[in-house]
Amino acid sequence: MANQDWLLTKWTTLFGEAISAMAGQPVSITATEIAPTGEVFVWWNQKFNLGSKESIWIGSTQENWNSVSKFSLIGAGIDQPSPEDIGGTSCELVQQAFSGIALAIGHQIRREVVCTEGKFDTTSPTAVPVALSLECGGQTFVPFLIAFDPTLLETIEEKVNAAAPEAISRTPPAHPETRNSIELLLDVELPVGVSFGKAILPLRDVIKLTTGSIVELNRSVSEPVQVIVNNCVIAKGEVVVVDGNYGVRIHHIVSRQERLRSIR
Repeated sequence: MANQDWLLTKWTTLFGEAISAMAGQPVSITATEIAPTGEVFVWWNQKFNLGSKESIWIGSTQENWNSVSKFSLIGAGIDQPSPEDIGGTSCELVQQAFSGIALAIGHQIRREVVCTEGKFDTTSPTAVPVALSLECGGQTFVPFLIAFDPTLLETIEEKVNAAAPEAISRTPPAHPETRNSIELLLDVELPVGVSFGKAILPLRDVIKLTTGSIVELNRSVSEPVQVIVNNCVIAKGEVVVVDGNYGVRIHHIVSRQERLRSIR
């Protein structure tokens, strides 16, 4: 049960982040008591390179899949998505979340885990599903169902227990090259962005946006802007102009605790 709770939390976070990244709006996915209504569900069955039976299923009605995909595409600037765009987006969102799940499982069991076969069909899972409520842009989509094959949960538990003694007994030596390994990363380029603020608009208002429309942000002109690296706020400052280009004068470096809170 502990592994199922952990996987459920990981899935809802990753799937929500995938939708939010495309739609540009926050997404909330929570457990719900709302049960299926007898409608036909379309399921994505994802397998991993752990064995033939280790699967996770995520399912909902075709209408819900299409609505979430349309919402994401409109947020990405595609006002009239085609049926092909909608179907492809559903696959892309699910695959992004499962790629993250595979990395998380691999981290837990200390071996490489990758997604193998995965597809949409109407075959129901053999495991008991958990009902989820998905909220985005003022809309609620229910139910989404997710189910974990017991074999997958058992495999994770077995491999975590098998790796634990090895991890405890292994004490890495304090070689100088280990301490200096950070120098190998100093030339890595990272995307740096500046956030002036955000706004949440009902879909009806988004559709009405035209050239010249003004969107009010949640930050006053006197408040500092945020400097963001890899989706993490690292500093705050003021906007300046340097040789005709915008820049930011750093006033405050965000603490480690604040940085961790910003990426949750």
